[in-house]
Formats: sequence, C-alpha cells, structure tokens
Amino acid sequence: MKKKMLLMLLAVAVCVSMIAAATYAWFTDEADAADAVFTAGTVDIEIGKPKAFDNQKWNNVNPGDSYEVEWNIHNAGSKAMVFKTDIRASWTILEERKGLFRNADNNNETLKNVKIAIWDEVDGEYYEVNDEGYVKTSEWVLRWEGRNPYDKDNTFNLNNFALYYVGNAIASKENKTLRLKVTFDGPNTHNGYQGATFNLGGTATAVQASNGAPEAVFGDVYEGFTYVKP
Repeated sequence: MKKKMLLMLLAVAVCVSMIAAATYAWFTDEADAADAVFTAGTVDIEIGKPKAFDNQKWNNVNPGDSYEVEWNIHNAGSKAMVFKTDIRASWTILEERKGLFRNADNNNETLKNVKIAIWDEVDGEYYEVNDEGYVKTSEWVLRWEGRNPYDKDNTFNLNNFALYYVGNAIASKENKTLRLKVTFDGPNTHNGYQGATFNLGGTATAVQASNGAPEAVFGDVYEGFTYVKP
C-alpha cells in the first residue's frame, strides 16, 4: 500500500513538472532590426569673384559715374538655401590727399559719396534705399542695421547695411546672381578722392530655407517667408 501510494505521488510530481515545463515551451526566435540611417544635409555657400557687368572698366572713375558689379552665388550644399550679406566697403585715400578730409580713415566721412542700388531680376530694375535706409523688392531686402538712427547725410556708411535674399529658395547646385549698381556722387566726390581706391565686398551667411530656419536665424526680415521646394 505504501509502495502504491509512493508511485502515485511520483506520478503526480512528474505531471506537475511536465505542466510547468510546458509553460515555457513556445516556439520563439530573434532578429535584429536594421538601423534607419539619416544623413544630415549640408548648407554650403560659395561666392565667385566680382565681375564688371557689360565689361565696364573700374580703373578710371569720375565723379558722377555709375558702375554695375555682380557676384555669382552658388549653392554647393544639398539643402535649398537663402542668405544674408553683411556689406563691407572702404576707401583707401592717398596720403597726400588725406588733409582734404576731416578724418580720411573714418568710413562715416569717406563713404558719403557712394550709393548702391540692388538689381531685382524678377522686377527687372534697380532699387535704392529710401529715406529710412530701407528697401524691399521681390527678391531682396536692403536695410540699415547700424547702432545709430539712420541719417543719410551724416552716417551713410555702407558697412552698416545688410542685404537679404528673400526670393525663391536656391536649390542645391543652383546659382543666384547678386548685382549692385555703385554710384559715385558728383558733388560729394571732391579732390580728396583723386587716385583713391574703393573696395566693395561682404560676408555672406546662408541658412536652410525650410522649417522656419530663415526667420529663426535672421529675424523679422523673414517673417511670413514661404518656403517653396525647388
């Protein structure tokens, strides 16, 4: 009787063990999910050398003359872009003529005789800044950004102007021409400028045109800017 009871208990124990083991006996397998790889795009702006429009010569400037100069802006990156240019301008006055200025090294004085206008390809014409130091065209905004209030008679310093491209985004590998008309005002280009050299350039900063980046980086100029995918 005891032997029979022991066999019954062993049988029950074996059944319990089999049930417990069966709880973990599902078919299973594992596999690695391949990584989703995201490659960041690039913003890369290149500026060509300045070129005289219509083969004008710049080596014999007269008071009252106007000249057109253009730069090729190339988008070497993978992202569509817009850009801002901080203008850089200066006169190099001959030593023997510096006495004809109150301060020949002060751009606020020497740059009074220079005016620039921006060419708008969409509108097909040049635009000069207004009495507030501002102009907006279909493609560009040119505005005074100096610390002092704009005064065209006393602080017409081109170095305090910024030029923004607000037209359609420039697609990857595409180009945009930046063309300016430079005018040397007749009455203000006095004998102190004879033999002097005028330099005009700038520093361009590009930003991706999508996802609100232009307004975030450059501010209110791009408020309401609509990105149209090229």
